[in-house]
Amino acid sequence: MKLLFILFLALFSNSAFPEILKNSDDNFINLTNEIKGDLKTSNDVKNDKTIDKQSDNETKKIKPVLIGKLEIPSLGSIGVETSLNKKKGLNLWSDFTANDAIKYLNLLPNKISSTAYQRFLNEVYASTSEPPKGNSDEISKFLETRLVKLALNGQTDYLIKIISQLPDSPKWERWKEWYVIHHFLVKDDTNACLKISNTINNYDSIFWKKANLLCLILQRNLSEANFIYDVMRSQNLLDDTFETLIDKILNEKELEKFNFKGKSVTPLNLILFDITKYPISFEMIKDFGFEYKLQLSNLIYLQPEARALLIDQLTTVKDINSDLLIKIYQDIKFENSNQDEILKSLNLNPNGLIRAKVWQNAMKIKDSSEKAEFILKSLLIENKHNNSKTASELYIPSLLSLKTNSLSQSQTQDINYIYNLNNPEKFVDAPFSQILLDPKNKVWDEQFISRHNAWNFVNFLSYLGMQSPKITWESNINFTSKDLKKINDKFSLNISHEDFILSRGISDNIIEKNYLKAILLIGKLIGENELKFLNLTTFQAIDMYLTDLDFLTLRDEFRKEVLYEKFFYSKNLYNEF
Repeated sequence: MKLLFILFLALFSNSAFPEILKNSDDNFINLTNEIKGDLKTSNDVKNDKTIDKQSDNETKKIKPVLIGKLEIPSLGSIGVETSLNKKKGLNLWSDFTANDAIKYLNLLPNKISSTAYQRFLNEVYASTSEPPKGNSDEISKFLETRLVKLALNGQTDYLIKIISQLPDSPKWERWKEWYVIHHFLVKDDTNACLKISNTINNYDSIFWKKANLLCLILQRNLSEANFIYDVMRSQNLLDDTFETLIDKILNEKELEKFNFKGKSVTPLNLILFDITKYPISFEMIKDFGFEYKLQLSNLIYLQPEARALLIDQLTTVKDINSDLLIKIYQDIKFENSNQDEILKSLNLNPNGLIRAKVWQNAMKIKDSSEKAEFILKSLLIENKHNNSKTASELYIPSLLSLKTNSLSQSQTQDINYIYNLNNPEKFVDAPFSQILLDPKNKVWDEQFISRHNAWNFVNFLSYLGMQSPKITWESNINFTSKDLKKINDKFSLNISHEDFILSRGISDNIIEKNYLKAILLIGKLIGENELKFLNLTTFQAIDMYLTDLDFLTLRDEFRKEVLYEKFFYSKNLYNEF
């Protein structure tokens, strides 16, 4: 046996990764942040300042790419068939050069402020297409850029389907590693280990050796696992955390004496923590990208506080059901806090843990009027932090359950208004519902417009086909008032020079039938700006462009999203924040 161990040790030494890299290969698999800035092309330095004018709802049922439909299947054509392909075909990128395609993709922020349009852009990034023109390196950078965009937006379903089509080569190793980690995190050990078995001989990285050892343990092949573990340890190939956790599993060692505080937590180590039932804190996972967050939220031994913080981050890229939020909030230990203090904390540092405490305190309030006041205050703060939709959906059931005879008239009106905003189809005659659902030939409500000081919005209502009320406007002139005229910034018509140029560029590309360029430039025009402050000139232009492009469902979703933000409950009832 000793002779066999020495022989195996010699063979393993020859194939082991060089000593200088032995403990760094399993570092955090950063699929996004390690790319410093945007992926640059060889012509970017010259062209960064200007882009040459020449140069609906995320599909739930994603079909694998049908290579037979493509003229020349290649790395650049890798993707999935989406509803965008069904509408615009397979020539999305064929008129681009790879360098121009990268340039247009990098023009977009990692995440734009519109959830509806970001879902659409995710389809753009994922869709299969005839490839752009370029050499193999340029095509690889083009595909890498798309993968990074999908990772930054937590699009794990798209990533899995695309990565499974990538060749097993060093160029794509980090994506293959993510593929394995993903399956481990979602408890799909079979597919993770199958991938490792089929791939391990293609790479020299220590990651694959560690992952293979993990598979041996999960498959209960403990004798071989112990043997491999001893060899790797003798070669000093294991970081302290990984070695300690494996030792715990194989030899039932105690973990209590080992201090993990401040230790780097790699994805493989995190999986071992969950296997050994070690509590996983937010500090251990805070640096993981969005391509990991959904899977991490399902770890069994993730601490409740960490889960709340993680799910809160996920609300920026995914629709999270209110029932799930409530379940997560209920798992957190209740702390009876001063109402004003907890609301101030929400205003200063809105995160999942603070939001959980706000919800817990709201649910403990017995008096209906007091509860309504507390929740309405919190919604005003959430609106300030662009979380009004998620927050209002969370609290509407509680607001509707309050005793109406205990509420003030204004509280009742506010609650009904918020319910209307979230359910316009239930109030078809309400002013907001008429604007949103069926505006053509309807008469806009003068009091509604006045209440929001949204007079600039009247032009947009005319564009929608709404009629002006029959009012003798001159009779409303106040000849004695000396008040300064105040303008609501949410309904500004002012457009910047950059937005004007972008808008004209979109219009030109639609005329020239460069539809994908127009789609990407619309994403840039929306950008990261708060939707409530999107100027009406740009808003109307985008609405028109989406109509011209025949993306009517997307247009309606985007319109609803913007109008919701602009007309959300914004009465300045409370000024202490």
